[in-house]
Amino acid sequence: MEYVILWFIMAVICGMVAASKKGAGIGFLFFLYGLILWPIALVHALLIRAHVEPVRAEGVIGGKPYWRAKGEFCTVIDGKEVSFATMEMLSAALSGGEYQNAQQSEDELIGQRLLRRVKEL
Repeated sequence: MEYVILWFIMAVICGMVAASKKGAGIGFLFFLYGLILWPIALVHALLIRAHVEPVRAEGVIGGKPYWRAKGEFCTVIDGKEVSFATMEMLSAALSGGEYQNAQQSEDELIGQRLLRRVKEL
């Protein structure tokens, strides 16, 4: 009985690993595969590659690519993904290296938006 429970748990793990990489449909198939041969299914699930959507850059400023996401301009600065509300802030951060000033300007812009919303209420 313990072996049946272990076999089922390992099949679920195979399905979860595959689902995290390729989606729920493939995860279910790997669960069924794991019910039959979980040791081989687990190795297969660990070796499959994850599906990652590539990010398409809209342009390049100062040698660094940028793109739009959720209405903001995004780029990578010092290994971190950073977003800016306007193109001017992005351009200032990438070309002049004035990231701190651009970040402060973005914080001020957010504060102004909040004040407008409070006034509207």
